[in-house]
Amino acid sequence: MLFIGNRRMIDRALAKKKKVAQLPAPAEPKRPRVNSFKMIFVVNAKLKMETQTVNVQLGVATEGCHHAARRSAQGAAALDCWGQQGSQKMVLQAKDTEHLVALDKAAG
Repeated sequence: MLFIGNRRMIDRALAKKKKVAQLPAPAEPKRPRVNSFKMIFVVNAKLKMETQTVNVQLGVATEGCHHAARRSAQGAAALDCWGQQGSQKMVLQAKDTEHLVALDKAAG
């Protein structure tokens, strides 16, 4: 017997048939890992760089961040965690320089 619908609809249908429903409990949402790292870059859209140019600049920035972080023990540990989690990088776009400054202040 296959039922498609939300839990309430399924419970009603099974109650009408005098059967007890043994539905699994809803899955708990995954909590973010305590030491979850992503390298995030914000590109100034007002500069109107071509995609290839942005990619080259991001590669240079990634290498620079990597070298700067390796200089401290805390940064090296963070880089190790980042590497073990797949070296995730995210590229975002800012409207202009003022937007970049506001994002920098919000990030701390």
